[in-house]
Amino acid sequence: MARSVLKYFLIILVILFSLEIISRLFFYFVPKALISMNLPLPNIIQTMTHVMVKNVVELRNLDEQIGSTIPHKELAYVFKPDHKFYIRNPYGQDILYETKDLFGDGEFGLRDDGIDKELFALAVGDSFTFCMHLDMKDCWVEIVENESNLDVINTGVYGWGTYQELLMLKKVFQKLGDRKQSIKYIFWQITFTDYQDDLCFLEGKMCNIFSPLFIYTPANSALGLINYSFLVGFILTLYDVVKFRFTFDEQPREPDAKVFNEAEDICQNIGCKLIIIYSYRSIVKPRLCSKYRCIYPKYTEDMFIPNDRHHNPKGSRFLAQQILDFVHNEERKQN
Repeated sequence: MARSVLKYFLIILVILFSLEIISRLFFYFVPKALISMNLPLPNIIQTMTHVMVKNVVELRNLDEQIGSTIPHKELAYVFKPDHKFYIRNPYGQDILYETKDLFGDGEFGLRDDGIDKELFALAVGDSFTFCMHLDMKDCWVEIVENESNLDVINTGVYGWGTYQELLMLKKVFQKLGDRKQSIKYIFWQITFTDYQDDLCFLEGKMCNIFSPLFIYTPANSALGLINYSFLVGFILTLYDVVKFRFTFDEQPREPDAKVFNEAEDICQNIGCKLIIIYSYRSIVKPRLCSKYRCIYPKYTEDMFIPNDRHHNPKGSRFLAQQILDFVHNEERKQN
């Protein structure tokens, strides 16, 4: 009896192991084949490809192939300065992204058109601040800048968590020198992937990301090898999809508050205000809003790209208007 149970156990183990290996080989070679044939790479395949890479130095393997990022010893990866690249969005449009060496030292590029007006604010965040899948004119950072006729520096980098964003914030302030005294606001955008991004960055690896909704599987050392399993990730992805069909509510674990404490200290030294901006929708009141000033827009489902969860032009414009209204109210209080 015991030998029979052991036999079936070994068979199941071999099957699972074989599926694990096959899935990894498939998601490793298919993107390479598509790239070699100059075929567009579907967004979901990009996500699955990124799962293959665990070491933070190789985190943006695919991005380096299209030339968008370069490794960075402190930030893991940054945008190549003074560079142009295209990424096809879920609507089938090829979006042009241009990065500028804003400070002229060659360390990194930012998706920003340069400092050509009075400095007003810094926009800090990930792909929602970078405005993934959106033309520059539809980016909420650019809209706020144009509507206020003041300069907002966009420091957003896709895939980053709040720890990387804090390091970037410090770097930008250092590079600005005395000009940083002109900054009135730090608009710090957070999303439901930040907690996971932070854990992975601090652990020096990329954790399992296997979801078209960009909802990450738990990063928990207690899970051991399971946390790196494609099969477990696939099951959790199916769960995400089914759950999403019944509810439009993203209830993430919020990022570590100590990064915002440090940002507030920086703000106090130069007289600016830290404003936390939520880029996702949830019926649960954000915990951080009880401690920090925050903008928590009441998004509707038609403001997001289906399945991708990034803002579409309508959502980006809505967020920009929320920020402009907030700033107007703050200035009215002061007067």
